[in-house]
Amino acid sequence: MKIKKIVASALLLCMVASLTACGSKEKTPEEEFSDSLNSAYNSIKNWASSASSELSKSYNYSSNSTSSEKSSEISTNLKKIDPFKNLKITYTGSSPYIKASTDSTQCDSTVNKYFEFKTEDKYLRNGDEFTVTAVYNADNLEEDGFYIDTDTQTYVVDAQPEYITSVDGLDLSALQSELNDKRVAVTAANKGDSTFAGINIPSPSWFSGYFDSISSEKLKSTYLLSMKKNFEEKFNKDNFYNRYIQIYEYVLNTHNGKNGNEKEKVYVVIYANNLANDGKGVLSWDLELDSKGYEEYNSAVNDYVTSKKEYYNVSEIK
Repeated sequence: MKIKKIVASALLLCMVASLTACGSKEKTPEEEFSDSLNSAYNSIKNWASSASSELSKSYNYSSNSTSSEKSSEISTNLKKIDPFKNLKITYTGSSPYIKASTDSTQCDSTVNKYFEFKTEDKYLRNGDEFTVTAVYNADNLEEDGFYIDTDTQTYVVDAQPEYITSVDGLDLSALQSELNDKRVAVTAANKGDSTFAGINIPSPSWFSGYFDSISSEKLKSTYLLSMKKNFEEKFNKDNFYNRYIQIYEYVLNTHNGKNGNEKEKVYVVIYANNLANDGKGVLSWDLELDSKGYEEYNSAVNDYVTSKKEYYNVSEIK
């Protein structure tokens, strides 16, 4: 419409110029032709300039309008999804050696189509924060009409099993029952046996001693060893984080070929490794308990307690 107005204006100018030329002093045919030619040229020049300006404005308006409309269309049509909704965090291990992983089986099918989840690969302890990242192709997500606000989510480790550093307030009855069963098994001996709890029957002479019966038994001492925090990186399947130790004293009725009946003392170490509290006071520990027999009490303490003090905190439990 504006271009039509410009063309009409140009024609009007040409007519006015022509009428003006007719009303003025007579000119030669050559002069009249030259004036008409100049007038027409200037009119066309002005019209072209105006038309170009209008076209430019029209184009810019059209472009801006399309961009705005597209932006509005994208904002209106894209659907927000939360990739972390119903995402389940699973844990393995005991604090401070917990590993976190994700389970998206309860998430929406759209989430499972576009997203995978990456968890920080590090050991965690109760109270630690860790980040889960949603990995996805942004172009594919947008092309299919979806968007998300954030691709990370922070979680806190809470109420997971934890290796103990104290037995205060814990129910040890189940553990004690297991230790008792282990001790009964390793101290089982028949009359005339030359060994007890894996060691040779002590004898005051060069004659070998023989087991006759158990005269008495008592708990001599109990210890809890727990790894010092600055050495926690040394924990692996070949060692232990904590150890609950009981040392029992046995007085045995024995006999030998020279002196007849004798009473001899032996000591039996029974222990469980890696005791963990599930957060509700229920203990777990490594399935396999272990033991060792000694002729001397101090040797047992040196091997299982004193020699561990570099890497472990030691508590004697009364």
